[in-house]
Amino acid sequence: TRRSVYLPAGAQAWFDFHSGARFAAGQTHVVDAPWSTLPLFVRAGAAIPLARAADGARQRHDDPVRDTQQFRS
Repeated sequence: TRRSVYLPAGAQAWFDFHSGARFAAGQTHVVDAPWSTLPLFVRAGAAIPLARAADGARQRHDDPVRDTQQFRS
């Protein structure tokens, strides 16, 4: 239920995605790793786009370019 993880140097810090806990970069840390939650770390300053889960093939993604006729020769 615990795991040793190395968080690479080069970042100011790393954050636990689930709890927001801060971890120093360039070090090995022993963290909780229950079966129900993967240990997931985010580099400080990174942007992570999040979206709702797609509803199968029926969900339409908005595309600003609808009419491709204008691009044909």
